[in-house]
Amino acid sequence: MSARRIVIGCSVAAVVFLSVLVIGGFFLFRQMTAPVPLPPAARLADAGTLGLALVRLEPEDPWIKGTLAELSKYSTEERKPADLFPIELIWAARRGSPEPEGHILSMTLSRNGRLVGMFGDVALWRAGRSVGGKVSRVEHHGEGITSFPGTSINGHVFIRDGTVVWSSDLDTAKAAVDLTLAAEGAAPPAEAGTSQVPIAALLPQESPHAIAGAILNENGSLSRILGVLPGDALDIPADRLAAVSLLTFTFDATSATEGGGEVVLQLAEGASSEEARRIADDLAGRLLLVKLAQVVFQATPRLESNRAFIAVKATGLDSLGAPLIQEMVRSFKKFESLKKGEAPPVDPNQSSSTFQ
Repeated sequence: MSARRIVIGCSVAAVVFLSVLVIGGFFLFRQMTAPVPLPPAARLADAGTLGLALVRLEPEDPWIKGTLAELSKYSTEERKPADLFPIELIWAARRGSPEPEGHILSMTLSRNGRLVGMFGDVALWRAGRSVGGKVSRVEHHGEGITSFPGTSINGHVFIRDGTVVWSSDLDTAKAAVDLTLAAEGAAPPAEAGTSQVPIAALLPQESPHAIAGAILNENGSLSRILGVLPGDALDIPADRLAAVSLLTFTFDATSATEGGGEVVLQLAEGASSEEARRIADDLAGRLLLVKLAQVVFQATPRLESNRAFIAVKATGLDSLGAPLIQEMVRSFKKFESLKKGEAPPVDPNQSSSTFQ
């Protein structure tokens, strides 16, 4: 065979190989960046769940629209709500053995979620292979769970498809993996306890809300869970909530600056109306003291049968977007610099240490 034929044959093979590589990469990229449906919140709830909350950030939400409109003032690229949202946040509290409860937080991106998840998972995998004792990674049913014991970062993290899941401790992280696998149809271990509980059904079903949640009060769990929230306004002693069996809440933005919702306290059997009034008044007063950026709350309690209702209104929601806008602008600038092959800009207010 002549050298010319060998060169031509190798060239054709190389062209075919590169074509397959490019086409395969193109379809892989399309699959990784295609919008994915948001999974149900109930996937992280089982017989051990005491609290469950869902936050759905939809493109049509007025607060989202207002925040992105403000963001457009700082970025050269216009970002439409449909380019980034919907995003789903889920919180779940599980029975601790012993107490306190374990907590799970998850975030699912519908837009580009698979791509972000893939890069994040690779980063966690590489971090878990580092030496020095600052990163630890364990396998549970084929899923890697990463923690950072040598740093100030608490909790355990794993990424599944387009969802990032954080858990307060390793046992809770393993339970979150089991629940995630069960929701995907994988056979969970017998001890996973995947039968759905009433807690998921206790979320308001009549219409979707931007924020909705339910917390059972079991052996003082409501007091402990409220105490986890930032600040001390909702640090209520367990004995003052003993007459409450269930707390549910909803909230929706009505504009970029205002919103409203309702907190419902289900009272235990035998609770008196006087005790219900005291609890409702106390919680309503504490809601007024909650510090959240420049948000101002109004709370009005009322009683109906064995339930207490607290109507909540909030103004100043636009102040919540300022820190978010700053972080998003910083991320966009870094991304734009990387696309141009430039070094990302250095933030003088950011520590040089990744873990500080």
